[in-house]
Amino acid sequence: MKHLLKLLIPFLVSLFMSAAQAQTECPSSQILRFEDGSKGCMSEYKFFNLQRSFQGGKASISETVAGKDRFFVAWVKNPKICPADQVSVDWGGVFLTQGKALNQCEDTVTKRVVTVLNKNPAGCECEIVYNSHASPNILMSKSAFESRSRAWLAVAQNGQYHFDFTEEEKKANTLFLAEYLKQLDGGQTTSPATQQANTAADKKLQDELTKKLQLDKEQKDLAEKARLEKEKSLAEDKRLAQEIAQKGQLDKEAANKARLEKEKSLAEEKRLAQELAKVQALEKEKADLITKLQQEKDAREKAAASKPTNDEARILALRKELEKEIRASIQSESAAAPSGSKAKQAPPVFANRKALVIGNDSYQKVTPLVNAREDAKVVAESLTSLGYKVSLKLDVTEKQFKSELRTFKAQIQPGDEVAIFYAGHGVQIASTNYLLPIDIGGQNEEETKDEGISLQRLLDDMTEKSAKFTLAMIDACRDNPFKGSGRSVGGRGLAPTTAATGQMIVFSAGTGQQALDKLGPNDKSKNGLFTRVFVKEMQKAGVSVDRVVRNVRTEVVALAKSVGHDQVPAIYDQVVGEFYFKQ
Repeated sequence: MKHLLKLLIPFLVSLFMSAAQAQTECPSSQILRFEDGSKGCMSEYKFFNLQRSFQGGKASISETVAGKDRFFVAWVKNPKICPADQVSVDWGGVFLTQGKALNQCEDTVTKRVVTVLNKNPAGCECEIVYNSHASPNILMSKSAFESRSRAWLAVAQNGQYHFDFTEEEKKANTLFLAEYLKQLDGGQTTSPATQQANTAADKKLQDELTKKLQLDKEQKDLAEKARLEKEKSLAEDKRLAQEIAQKGQLDKEAANKARLEKEKSLAEEKRLAQELAKVQALEKEKADLITKLQQEKDAREKAAASKPTNDEARILALRKELEKEIRASIQSESAAAPSGSKAKQAPPVFANRKALVIGNDSYQKVTPLVNAREDAKVVAESLTSLGYKVSLKLDVTEKQFKSELRTFKAQIQPGDEVAIFYAGHGVQIASTNYLLPIDIGGQNEEETKDEGISLQRLLDDMTEKSAKFTLAMIDACRDNPFKGSGRSVGGRGLAPTTAATGQMIVFSAGTGQQALDKLGPNDKSKNGLFTRVFVKEMQKAGVSVDRVVRNVRTEVVALAKSVGHDQVPAIYDQVVGEFYFKQ
């Protein structure tokens, strides 16, 4: 603690002096308000003035914050557990939330830890340090921020920001980080002999700082607990409101369905009564005819004694012919009348969840696959169990593929929730991704563009049909299908894509990566790694689709890493609101 104070006090003194000078000069957008009531300015802290790379050049956080209506800064929560030098800066409109800013930071840290540091990303969590539309906007005390920001600078000075530090700063920051990490471990920082040599003033200063740090920690813990409780309460209120709205809609639909069934039953009863009256009329007509025939017979028999035998035979034949015609007429009328016991037709089923699932294995002119059809089957079964109306197609040709897309598009209604799953070969040509039918020839890139199916076409169709939510799961990041044919068409994996509002696109692996079908020779599963994890996670109740996808990525990264392979599923998310596979 003594060493930490000696390292930190000059740093704090310089900050306090510069703060007094900049108090009246600090722009309003750069004013810092700490949780303990202290104030400061971004210009006082090197953390806010490091030159970061942005699209179009470099700029510091203090330079980019001006004019932004909503601005978040997040960094790695614990430099000992996850020594990464990443910091995430996000700005945007009302749809930018603290949760999305945290997700962006954790996505960036996960990718860097896996691909650059070659480590397991478990435990690499981020925390929001600056929230422009909150009061205070620095979510910790001033002393805690100064200690943690300097610890972050000590990590960053050895990475992408090393040009921003002098050698003296690097040495001082390194010593400070060592003491800071000891603080986190709770270990002793000085020997007993040195501790005995401390003056009473040093001990008092040490006790006060320790007490202040403890109070800051307790205040932060209470604030974090209150924030979590508030978020939990808001989420519960939202869930209850959704359940009430859904129950009201179900009650309304049930009442309407009962009314329609009653009207249909009354109409059926009326029709049966009319048919019964018609049959009774026919029976009466039959009885009248029989009576008439009997009367005619009696009359003929009475006159039979005075007529030859051949006349009697002729009359009998005519009577039989007339009876035959009457019976035929009655049978014809009875057959035309529908039976009262005929089964009623099943009522129509209405649903707003629709899915298109395609799996291609049996390629005719390029390398065939072995898992795609099984992946499609298990995804179709899982989506069906979750209430989706699923269209499953296996080994489709170019003509069948395009026909299925037209048919599926015609079924989509505004407000539908749509899921699309494709397993098979896919290639990127320029910046466009193409899904390949089983009869693909593709002698060159132009022919592949003509014969392949543009992924963007599927997404544009869903936007055009005003689908409320579209989830596209693309498991096509395999080896180049044209590799053994001598043709140079596309390459491994798919190009990064852009999701429209209301769409989430998930690739089974990142750019240039290969998606695993097996975890070694002893893996007996019929399904690829990405698919088997996805169907397991989507069956978990009460987990939003956004969190399901990120859980899938975390588990796929860990499983692939266990066999020495890098596979980080890519996520492109423009969804507004929360959606669930299973409530």
